[in-house]
This record gives sequence, C-alpha cells and structure tokens, in this order.
Amino acid sequence: MESKPSHEIEPVSQHCDDNEQFGSRDGRDIENQLPDPALVPNERKMNDDDVYRILALAAMKDKWSVAEVILRKDPSLVRQKISEFGETVLQIAALAGSTGFVLKLMTLMEPDDFELKTNNGNTAFNFAVNSGFIEIVKAMRERNNNLPNIHGLDPAGRAIFPISAAAIYGHKAMVSYLFEVTNLDMLNQTERLSLLEITTHNEMYDVALKIFNKDRKLTTQMLQGNLDVFYILSHKSLVISNQQGKLKRSIEGPYNSPLVLWRKFISATSMVRSRFITCKI
Repeated sequence: MESKPSHEIEPVSQHCDDNEQFGSRDGRDIENQLPDPALVPNERKMNDDDVYRILALAAMKDKWSVAEVILRKDPSLVRQKISEFGETVLQIAALAGSTGFVLKLMTLMEPDDFELKTNNGNTAFNFAVNSGFIEIVKAMRERNNNLPNIHGLDPAGRAIFPISAAAIYGHKAMVSYLFEVTNLDMLNQTERLSLLEITTHNEMYDVALKIFNKDRKLTTQMLQGNLDVFYILSHKSLVISNQQGKLKRSIEGPYNSPLVLWRKFISATSMVRSRFITCKI
C-alpha cells in the first residue's frame, strides 16, 4: 500500500471526540464499523486515511479483531507511520495501554520493529514506560532486550533513558524492573547522578540504595559535593532511620576516608531532621 504524506493524516493521539476524529471524510461512520471485523475487508471505498483511522481507533480501543483483518492483508502496515506525529499502530496501542492488542500485534512483528521511533523520537517502549504499563513493557523487552537502553525524549526535547523517565513519572514498580534490565553502564555520570536524585526525591529508596551499591565511587563523590539528596532523604520520610545501616555499608570502601564522609552524612541528616521532624512532612 502506498503511504500518504504524514501531514494528510489527522492526529490520533490528541484528546478529542472519537466520532469527530475518526469519522470518514465522505460521511461514513468508521467507528461504528469497528465491532464487526467482517466489514473491513469488504470495504472497497476506503482510502489510506480511512485505513489509518480504523487501525488507530482499533489500537486505542483494544479491538484486535478489527486490526488483524487489515494487518494480515497488508503486514507492512505494522511498520507504517499512521498519524501526523509519526506513530505506528504499536506506539498508539502502547500509549493507550491496550495490552491485549499489543500482545497480539507483537506476533506479527520482528525485533527491530520495536525500535521504530515517532517523529518526536520515542519508541512504543518509551510510551509504555511513561504511562506505567509494566505488563506491556515486560512483553516488549522479551522480544527485544535492547529497548531499555534506547533513549526517548522528554517534553523539552532532551534525551532520556526509560528508567529515568519512569522515575520522573513516579512509577516505582517500573523503576525497580528497569533497574534489573537496563545497562546502567550506558548512563554517563551526570545521568546516573540525576537518576539517583530523582529516585531519592520520589522516595524510591530501594532503587536509590541499589544505585549506591552499584557505583560506590559515585556515592563518595555525591557525599563530598552534593548533600541535597540526603536532605531529601531526611525530611521526606523517617524511613531513613531504618536505612542508615544500609547506606553506611554501601559507602564503606577504599575511597577517601569513608568514616569522615559518613560523619558528614549523619551531621546533615541530624540537622535537617531536627528542623523538619515536628512538621511531619
């Protein structure tokens, strides 16, 4: 099927009324065709835009039976950008959290297909991570284990790893899972420090501690030059009282007098706790 230029395709990910967005230009109500897959292959008057709308709405509504008829007839549509934002069927389904649809669609895809990006530089994996759909994330990663190591873009257009995005959005279970499957060696020191700060700020202490234990040199550098994380740990939660032993063990090592560094940490936490503990923040 010859693809249409993306500017001729109406957006599918804007929040607007389905009837308005997916209604046919010649007056046919495409949405009402969705419940009956038998209508799709028999429709002779559909142009490419109509096909894209049907696929997009089916992906958003988790209607695999409708999309399957079209995709098995033309498998190349699996990789086709079907919205003006350059989204594929998989990306739309992942963004919508259409788990059943995604699992079925993946059977028609090759591992490299999961790395396709939108015009804004995000994969379907990035969308699922950002939205917190961990079942979809796990299923995709089983097909392509490199997905956790592929940058997406944040709203400001900056490159960001999936685990950092999950931490920003506060998806604790997602962050814990991604920590186990992400190659953290691909994150530079600034990115690791940022991830440590975000997980601490969002009270993801288990992951923050794992980051400490994974890179003790970074831990020491943080204690020397950046006590903000420990201020956050102190006034955010009394959980720190139960974690101090773990933190102490994580920084002990051959780097720059750990006893002195530990005393700095205890001093910082004591000062902040005395200031904030009565406020019950």
